[in-house]
Amino acid sequence: MRFISALLLLLAWQISHACLNDRDTLRRERMGLPSAQQAILGWFPRMPKDYYRLRIERIKKQKSLYADEYDDLAVAHDKLGEYDQAIAAMATKWKILEDPKHAWRIRTVLDAAFQYADDLPPEKYQRYTYYANLGTFLIHRWISQGMPLAKIADAEKGQSLVAMAVKINPDAHSGREWVQMDLAAALIRKVKHPSQPLDIQWSRPKPDDQIKGLVGLITMGNAWESIDVYSLLAKVLSETQRPTMAYLAKLRIEELKKAGKKSVLGLEDLPLNPVVRNPNRFEQYFVSTRKRAEVIHAQNEAIAQQIRSGGQEADEAYEFGEMLSMKTMPEYQLTFWEEHQSTLLLIPPVFILAALLVSPWIAYRWWKRRRILKMGPAQRMGPVDE
Repeated sequence: MRFISALLLLLAWQISHACLNDRDTLRRERMGLPSAQQAILGWFPRMPKDYYRLRIERIKKQKSLYADEYDDLAVAHDKLGEYDQAIAAMATKWKILEDPKHAWRIRTVLDAAFQYADDLPPEKYQRYTYYANLGTFLIHRWISQGMPLAKIADAEKGQSLVAMAVKINPDAHSGREWVQMDLAAALIRKVKHPSQPLDIQWSRPKPDDQIKGLVGLITMGNAWESIDVYSLLAKVLSETQRPTMAYLAKLRIEELKKAGKKSVLGLEDLPLNPVVRNPNRFEQYFVSTRKRAEVIHAQNEAIAQQIRSGGQEADEAYEFGEMLSMKTMPEYQLTFWEEHQSTLLLIPPVFILAALLVSPWIAYRWWKRRRILKMGPAQRMGPVDE
């Protein structure tokens, strides 16, 4: 078996969680996905393992499950590293989807508050989540085994299933699934050809699509501590003239470096030098907001432990508690210059251009005036008609 570095395994783990679909996925999207700023500052829910243990305990108490509840069960097992159980849950779900006798198990709504995403018919949506989840579980199991070349067929099957899911629902989760699909394909190529650099071939070259996908990997996947993903995000933000967000991303990269995190792709040394005024104010804002986000996250972990025996809906209660507590991110107060920087930077070039255009006319008027002053009175008056 070819040697795969621990860093490459780490990168694979960080980028391979974006296609998970359960009730939390729908709820978060209905309440609004985090912005790039929230993704950089850690202002989004990060569930502890107790949350998923609570979910498994609650679901297993039920006598029968709807199709979507197998997604909840499988994702919870996956989050705990129990990949065989997650794959087994998907096998049971597939039997439900294929057997007309179980049509009643495909609900038209998941609960009273949240309907299906993306306006897909329920049966089609359940097939989409089946392909996305099973494909992701197969990739996760392969990664957990050390990404062996001998079992790369599992990864290729997983990648093809994710591609099938993307075909059914191409714009799901703000594009994070196609980002995972592209990165998984790059990892498979790397394992097959270890001497070659990791080659990421984006399916969607538009910068805004890449930003949404990368933010999805951070907030809904497992790339919260990936220097490479944040470096890619900072690069796209810089290229699209968003210096303030790019600078915050750069500060996040520096924070990860101080914590001992490493880049797999060698992206930590990208020439990311976004120009911002008052960098000290940005750094103070970054540090204070990050500290506040971590305090809230620690409080929510404590809540999860307290409600471990809190009853049937304990995992849902924790979900809403964290979502609400993460909604009050302090905003950075822009100065007049920072708010209007792009407009103000245009003023000098506009004045220079205007000066270049007007200068010939001014020179001509000045020359004509000088010429008239040198003439005698008769010449100034012009020829006299007889």
